[in-house]
Amino acid sequence: MKRILRTLYFALLCLPGALSAGETREWTSTVGTTVEARLVEETAGGEVTLELANGSRIDLRMDQLSQKDREYIARVSQEAAMSLKILFIGNSYTGQVRRMVSALVKASPYANSKVQFISPGGKTLAFHLSQEKTMDLIREGDWDFVVLQDQSQTPAVFPDTFMDAAKGIDAIIDESGAQTVFYETWGRRDGDKRNPERFPDYDSMQKALSNSYKKAARKCDARLAPVGTAWAIVRDRYPSLGRELYAKDGSHPADAGAFLAACVFYATFLGGDPSEVDFDGGLSAENVEAIYQAVAKAVSN
Repeated sequence: MKRILRTLYFALLCLPGALSAGETREWTSTVGTTVEARLVEETAGGEVTLELANGSRIDLRMDQLSQKDREYIARVSQEAAMSLKILFIGNSYTGQVRRMVSALVKASPYANSKVQFISPGGKTLAFHLSQEKTMDLIREGDWDFVVLQDQSQTPAVFPDTFMDAAKGIDAIIDESGAQTVFYETWGRRDGDKRNPERFPDYDSMQKALSNSYKKAARKCDARLAPVGTAWAIVRDRYPSLGRELYAKDGSHPADAGAFLAACVFYATFLGGDPSEVDFDGGLSAENVEAIYQAVAKAVSN
């Protein structure tokens, strides 16, 4: 499932047959007969498949069921369409946005989505690729999206190493049927002090990071979550807020930075407008609006 247009993606999610098995309940026909069963599938032809307690299955036309049953099917179908499975793989830059991402999703219409994080500090994508348990989780997890984030310097300092690992994990994601999303990160507030000659300031580091992540997204035919791009827009338009995006170390995200990242993910994965979700991350209305504007511009580009 690669490079699917946002509207097509959600249309596919809403197609009959996208249901997960429901709970066992009593079903009633239009002539009054009843049966204890669970909903397994709704087909495109207007039929439903029910599974009895003994494991046998029966197919019924929708118009053979009571109005109450039809309303139940419509609700389950809607819930299935609004539920995604998203796996984040990264390090502390992923771990430190976890709370905001989870809270934003929980407050949204996609509250039933499953979001899981693998984020040991300082680890690279090459490290994750070597972890068979993590790769098996990708293969067996039935994910919709798998989000990849490398160590904060690696895509800039060692772009080939980053690319090799990105392509290796992406191949496994492709085989699983999920879609890869690259989590573009941000340059350090004052440049990379460990590589001062190459990246003496934020701008030079951000440019290198963005180039590597965008290249990986193209090479892997994947989506890009342009967190770093939105971060740069905030820094440019709202310098004071731009500094507030960082924690005290000038590297990791503060609450404002984590909120920005969560908004980018929401727009990227769900095709939604984060401003329509009743969640502000505890930020001021002014800062929230500035972040919304930056996210909209970054995602539209």
